[in-house]
Amino acid sequence: MSDGYWYRAPGAKLPEGPFALKHIEALRRGGDIDESTKVWKTVCGNVYKVELGRRYSLDRVCSCDSWGHICEILMIVLVCACTMFSMTLLDWKDAREAGARKLLVVMAVFTVVLVVATIRKVGGRWQKVSSDTFVSEV
Repeated sequence: MSDGYWYRAPGAKLPEGPFALKHIEALRRGGDIDESTKVWKTVCGNVYKVELGRRYSLDRVCSCDSWGHICEILMIVLVCACTMFSMTLLDWKDAREAGARKLLVVMAVFTVVLVVATIRKVGGRWQKVSSDTFVSEV
């Protein structure tokens, strides 16, 4: 292996490199490298582990992009809560509407699954907007 920084993305079989530190920083800022990416440095045949961490800063947490993602998450939770509340308004004892109730329960379960997936996705976006990834050589 040549001297420089190497990385292996999650799911990749072969490492990529060698790169200069500036290139690794550019990949990190672009989102190609995150905490789950394995990064190491080779110098004269010796391998050194490089750890990637995340720091939150007040100016990034209070940015417009960050608040936009927070509002998205709050709206999704509110709509899901209203949907679940509407199920309490049904007459569950009426035998004529058994098919409609089954359909509503299936749709509610599907909605909860999608809400959880959406919150995870938007939460990841908020984390990327609200924090910086930093490189620490061990």
